[in-house]
Amino acid sequence: SYAGTSMGITAENLAEKYDISRQECDEFAVRSQQTWGEAKKNGLFDLEIAPVEITSKRGTKVVDTDEHPRPETTVDKLSSLK
Repeated sequence: SYAGTSMGITAENLAEKYDISRQECDEFAVRSQQTWGEAKKNGLFDLEIAPVEITSKRGTKVVDTDEHPRPETTVDKLSSLK
């Protein structure tokens, strides 16, 4: 990393410095994921993401959505992660 510290360690350092609990982090993450889901459902990203056609061994696929958001996640699911 540019700063010599990974994002995970930086997050832990900031949580300790500002007294942010794991519960608070998980609640914020769920709220963020749900907000993304609502924005996607309402078409708010349609003008910001250009579809890209990807060809691989599995065939051709159009990528037009961020693959990482999980709007269905819950605090319970997140709290089970280490």
